Amino acid sequence: MNSMEGQVTNLHDENASLKVHVAKLQNHIQTMTLKIYEVTAKYEAAVAENAGLRSEIQRLRRVGEVRPGVFPNRPAVCIYRP
Repeated sequence: MNSMEGQVTNLHDENASLKVHVAKLQNHIQTMTLKIYEVTAKYEAAVAENAGLRSEIQRLRRVGEVRPGVFPNRPAVCIYRP
């Protein structure tokens, strides 16, 4: 019977050790998941900013185009010298 009691004790110790290890792994998974969410949010913000900047560049290119018969959007300057 002592042999059986020893095995049970060993199994309880091993289970306790495994529970501690599982808890550490779960904590690590949670930490990494939060980092993934943080990085994903930063990436999405950068993509949105990039899209906005590309749109602004396209708009500025269209405004800056000089077409025949159309004057650029610049204030007229008149120099009068009597």
